[in-house]
Amino acid sequence: CDEFRPCIEHLILDEKNNTFNNNFNISEKCGNLDIQLVDALEEILPEGAKRCRNLVDGDCTINFMYSYDDQTIMLTAEKKKSCPEPPNILGLIIGIVGSIILAGIVSLIIWKLVTTIHDKNEYAKFEKERENMKWSRHENPLYKPGTSTFTNPQYGRNSQRQSVKYTKEGDQLKMDEEPKETETVMDSK
Repeated sequence: CDEFRPCIEHLILDEKNNTFNNNFNISEKCGNLDIQLVDALEEILPEGAKRCRNLVDGDCTINFMYSYDDQTIMLTAEKKKSCPEPPNILGLIIGIVGSIILAGIVSLIIWKLVTTIHDKNEYAKFEKERENMKWSRHENPLYKPGTSTFTNPQYGRNSQRQSVKYTKEGDQLKMDEEPKETETVMDSK
């Protein structure tokens, strides 16, 4: 394959660019070759033929086949070099963004379904508990009244009170020196 490569490259690449390398002598290097250019090589090779694929210009390839016929070498090559198409960047970006958005929407739908089912179950459980409760229509067990009752531990015990009399002299209050009366009082409820 390598010995025929310069001849094929000269014919295909220089014809495509409409320029020929003047330093390359085709009759000297490729004089005994019968070169035929075709649109596409046959999938099934003829008997005794060998397929070659050479890289040119980075990712592009030149496809040809050769076979020996009596005194000449028959070369059949594709007219155009095969180059892979560059990736579609816009399609790739749209695909990635679209798949992320689709995954988000699907996860939101799943979350909504799960919460709806959970809420329905909780509501059914609440309704069942409410029906099973036994209280009158005017009484709610969850309601706590706003009034509170406290008991005074000193309330109802015997206590002694002493009466004290105050007199006012000018701007001051004065307590009388001797208590006048002591009484026992029983507090009642």
